[in-house]
Amino acid sequence: MFGKLSVFIATLLTSLVAWGSQAYLGHSYEVHSVSFSNDGRYLASGSGDRSVFVWDLQSHDPVFVIEDHKRTVYAVAFSKVNPNILATSSSDGELAIWDISLKTKVHTLAKGDVTGNGILSMDFSPKNNNLVVGLMGGEIEIWDVDSAQVIARTKAHHVGGFALSVKYSPEGKFIYSTGGADGVVNKYRSADGSIERVFQDPDSSAPIWDIAIKRNGDGFFTVNSLGELIAWDENSETPERRYKIHDYLAQSIELSKDESRLFVGVDAFNSEEGNNIKIIDPANGNVTAEIPAHKNRIRGMDLSPDGSKLATGSWDFSVKIWDLSL
Repeated sequence: MFGKLSVFIATLLTSLVAWGSQAYLGHSYEVHSVSFSNDGRYLASGSGDRSVFVWDLQSHDPVFVIEDHKRTVYAVAFSKVNPNILATSSSDGELAIWDISLKTKVHTLAKGDVTGNGILSMDFSPKNNNLVVGLMGGEIEIWDVDSAQVIARTKAHHVGGFALSVKYSPEGKFIYSTGGADGVVNKYRSADGSIERVFQDPDSSAPIWDIAIKRNGDGFFTVNSLGELIAWDENSETPERRYKIHDYLAQSIELSKDESRLFVGVDAFNSEEGNNIKIIDPANGNVTAEIPAHKNRIRGMDLSPDGSKLATGSWDFSVKIWDLSL
C-alpha cells in the first residue's frame, strides 16, 4: 500500500542539503540498504520500519512506498538490466519482486517465516535478471527472477553464519560472499552456485562486512569489523595488503568508476560523531578525505550507475545522496 501520511512526511522533510548531499528523511527506523536503478532515476531504501521507499531523484519525492513486509527490510536491489524491477527482502526470509512503473508486486519468490532463514543481502547480475541473496545462516541462493525459479542453493560456507554481503563480478560470471566469523571470502560460479575459490585471511577471523570488486577482474577490496581495509589479488588466496583505517567497525565499501577512490562507511564507537565516509586511495590505503555523514552507523551504500553519486543509508533513519563531483 502507498501510505499517504508517510509520503507527506517524507516529502516535507527532503529539503535538507548539507555537505554536498541531499537528505531523504521518510523512514521511522534504521535504514539498512539502498540501491540505485540502472537508469539513475530512482533510489530504493529498506528499513527496520518494515517499509521500502522508492525515491524519484529529480523531484526528491517518494513515488512508491512498499509496506508489505512483516519484518525488517535488510536488503533491496534494483535490476541492472530493467530499471523498473526491484527486489526487496526481509529478516523473515520473504523475497518479493516489484514493478516500479506499475507500482505492483510481480512475484513472491519466497514467503516469510519468522522461524526461517532471513535475507541479509542481495545483488542482481549485470547480464540478466538473475538475483543472488545472502542468508542469515551463511548460505546463498541464486534466483531466475523472470521465471521465478531457484537456480542454486548452497550449503552454509561461512562459519557462524551471516552472508552479510553478496556481489556479482562485473562480467556476471562469478558471485562473491562475505560475512562469517571466519575472515573468509567465498567465490562461486554464478551458473550453478558451485565454489570456485575460497579466500582466507590467515591473520584475522574478523567478520568481513562488505566487498568492492575491481572491474578488470584482477582483485577486490574488503572491510571488516576491526576497521581494516584489505586488498586481495585474484591470483592469491590470502590478502595482498592490509590497512588500518579506523578504530571501530567499517561496514560498507564502494569503488569509484575510475577505480581511483574507495568510499568506506565507518562507525563511531558509542558516539553520535564519527559515523563518516572515508575516501581512500586504493593504491596505498591513505585516507585522502573524511566526510561527516550521519548521526549513527552507516549500513547501506551504493554507487550510481554513472559513478557521479553515492547513496548512504544510516541507523539515524536517514538516506543521503552525495555528489561526488564536488
